[in-house]
Amino acid sequence: MPLYTIDRIQDSNGNEIPIPESLRGAPVPAIDPGVAYLLQSILSDDSARAAGFPLNSTLTISGLPTQNTVAAKTGTTDGGRDLWTMGFTNNRVVGVWLGNNQDNPTLNNQTGFTAASPVWNEVMRIALTGENPGQFQAPASIRSAQVCLDRGDLFQPGEPCSIARNDFFIEGKLPPENVTFVATYEVDSWTGLIANTFCPNNVIQAQFTTITDNAAIQWLNNTPQGQAYAQRVGLPLPLNPAPTGECDVNTIPPNLVISSPGGGQSIQGSVQIIGQVSAPDLARYEVQYAPAGTENWVTITTATTPQPNANSVLATWDTSSVPNGNYTLRVVMYANNAFGGSISRRVDVSVFNLQPTATPLPTATPAPLIVPTDAPPASPLPFDPVGNPTPTIDPTG
Repeated sequence: MPLYTIDRIQDSNGNEIPIPESLRGAPVPAIDPGVAYLLQSILSDDSARAAGFPLNSTLTISGLPTQNTVAAKTGTTDGGRDLWTMGFTNNRVVGVWLGNNQDNPTLNNQTGFTAASPVWNEVMRIALTGENPGQFQAPASIRSAQVCLDRGDLFQPGEPCSIARNDFFIEGKLPPENVTFVATYEVDSWTGLIANTFCPNNVIQAQFTTITDNAAIQWLNNTPQGQAYAQRVGLPLPLNPAPTGECDVNTIPPNLVISSPGGGQSIQGSVQIIGQVSAPDLARYEVQYAPAGTENWVTITTATTPQPNANSVLATWDTSSVPNGNYTLRVVMYANNAFGGSISRRVDVSVFNLQPTATPLPTATPAPLIVPTDAPPASPLPFDPVGNPTPTIDPTG
């Protein structure tokens, strides 16, 4: 706003003498009307400041609405040297400062709210006696729109949103639609760099956060409140910032090969897993197996020493310890880098161990029945056959 020195001229009789326009500055808005209204809305919303100030406190005027009618703001300098409360309606402005001219701290740890706002409230209340200030009126540049408080974007029916409400915005400065805090990149699973022709063999799709504030990322990853918010808006934890670099000619790829057994091979007994494991930042590798079609991995061995030779023995698997059937062998390499990268190779095999045949128990052979060939002659019976009874003598005659 241009400065000028003469605001008004009166003669000794109280008559106003016109000031030439050349001496009077043209009025210039100090602030955009839309911005002013948003500030008025914020400073006059008693419920919005409830997290820091009690409801119906000395920042409100008894008998007047607690929203969009009386605006107030407190202030306290370091050490409590200056205690402020400024406030206004659409027809009154009151400012209160408390302090001392020695610039010493005030007593009893006072603040602008505890010390200055009661004074401000009393003065403003008296200044408004007999007045009925209306609500702050929104200029034509203000629009009302429904927003999702979880993300701060425009509310879209059908989109997940736990809390939505109407809010005010300046025309042309509405929040964006369909805000997401997650972006998907194709990256090299070993280095975490953006994948390209220099690292084509271990490409995965990984989700990263679009949030760039490291303090916000730490809050989301490590605090119960942050983790609850992340779950509410669908953020995968832990969050990692999006990669900025990509593979180049100096990127050394890891080398992981399973040479034997081959895919579809039938194996039995004790089987050597032959292959190659090497990388400049290798942390460890694990050899594992799982029943085909499952992710129920059982670790055969874990090692930290690279195996750069093409026919190195990575592990020995005793297949007699598992039932016959189809299995998947897997070798996983883990990187010792900030990304925590890994790569793996798999091969499907069939375990077929011959089952031992039980030795039959000996069977007892029955003794043969011996019939004598020279039988003795038959002796006559001492009585007649039953069919021819012997006559009996009657003693009576």
